[in-house]
Amino acid sequence: MLHAQTTTETENESTENVMTNVIYVQNIGIPQRLTWTVQSAAVASGLSARAIWYAISRGEIETVTVGKRRLIPDSALRKFLGV
Repeated sequence: MLHAQTTTETENESTENVMTNVIYVQNIGIPQRLTWTVQSAAVASGLSARAIWYAISRGEIETVTVGKRRLIPDSALRKFLGV
């Protein structure tokens, strides 16, 4: 059984603060979200944003574009990380 708790995470994206409610799944340690920005995926995974962009360019991480935003589906990030 998974035990989850709700917290508020603050991240700095493109010079603006974004408040995001996320659910942390305790047995994995990665917040549960529908999509990730490259920067938030980097923070959550412990990798650099440059490493995430490189994996995207090689086709190792699937992305979707919403307007001008490039987002990484949660399932694609987890697949890449092997969790």
